[in-house]
Amino acid sequence: PAQLAGNFVTAAAGEDHSCALQNGGVLTCWGSNADGQVGVPGAVQYNVAQSVSLVAGADADDLAAGDNHTCAISGTELYCWGRGSSGALANGTFSNETTPYQVPRPANVVGWRSVVAGSMHTCALASIDDSTTRLYCWGAGTQGQLGIGVAIAPTSIPQPVNHPTGAEWGAIAAGGNTTCATDKSSSSWCWGRNVEGQAGVGGAWRTSFVPVVVP
Repeated sequence: PAQLAGNFVTAAAGEDHSCALQNGGVLTCWGSNADGQVGVPGAVQYNVAQSVSLVAGADADDLAAGDNHTCAISGTELYCWGRGSSGALANGTFSNETTPYQVPRPANVVGWRSVVAGSMHTCALASIDDSTTRLYCWGAGTQGQLGIGVAIAPTSIPQPVNHPTGAEWGAIAAGGNTTCATDKSSSSWCWGRNVEGQAGVGGAWRTSFVPVVVP
């Protein structure tokens, strides 16, 4: 392993790029930049870490990397960049973004809390008020990874995940075409592709289009 200089608190890796967040909110990325996933216009590849600017004076608080896109949260705002062909950037189109794009908040959302990225989809936990959260997902949706109850074509508009009765979301995670979340009662829920049993919702091949509690 190659050691990077700095006091790092978290890191994320996509298919061919990586990002790391330093103590103090400094965000750096490197690797393939063919679709803008490093967040710095110019070269198609960076072999050394590049400083990524969200907005003037903004520090990053959370970080996620999909195959070819990256997202970060600063304060209550969410930014995404890189490949947009699946809708994973929530920019209202399917175009790439070579610099961080500020994701618009859905109605009633007062801020973003955390973000995760699968191969070609993104999910983020949003605050509705001081005590209520709502989970949104967008991007590729043919395998149920958005958790909205149906398989849909790629969407670049954040979609509210079907909310199980009584569940208040806590931690979230995404991998490939599967998404999972915990609730405040310590139950785990998963949805999406389950060909290899990765959703934990029953027999292989049982794709789930809504959150299902993991036994």
